[in-house]
Amino acid sequence: MKKNISFFCIVMVVFLTLSSCSSKGNREKASEESKLSSWLGNYFYYEDAPPPDDPDHPRVGWEYSITIFELEKQYYATIRTIGFQRFFRALALVEGDEEMITFTLKESQFNVLRESDEIGSSLLTFTKRNSILQTKWGSLKAMLESNLEEGVYFSESG
Repeated sequence: MKKNISFFCIVMVVFLTLSSCSSKGNREKASEESKLSSWLGNYFYYEDAPPPDDPDHPRVGWEYSITIFELEKQYYATIRTIGFQRFFRALALVEGDEEMITFTLKESQFNVLRESDEIGSSLLTFTKRNSILQTKWGSLKAMLESNLEEGVYFSESG
């Protein structure tokens, strides 16, 4: 009888230990997911070239749009840039926390300039500092050299 009680106690200790580890892992996973959920939504940036000297020459610009969404407990983004001599559309994995996220290329389509097309490359990074969204360009870059430095470019659009 003592052997049965000892065996039962050992089984209960192992069970409780494993269940607490499992619930801790679930809490950590849920916490990580909630950290990224604050990024869900649409982001937009319009890069505008300086006006040309020739008034008959049209203005040149580029539109960047990013939509972050959740699918099967993973966070992804569709990224699109379109404008003068540029068309790029990609699917990126979003990783990070409530302060910073990185967009890692999973798949690209319609990549006119063949930029940023290495799967696994870091396209760009967003960082929130005092409610201001900072952008650090990666393999996806702004078109104008004056916009290549880390700075405030994208804004969240409803």
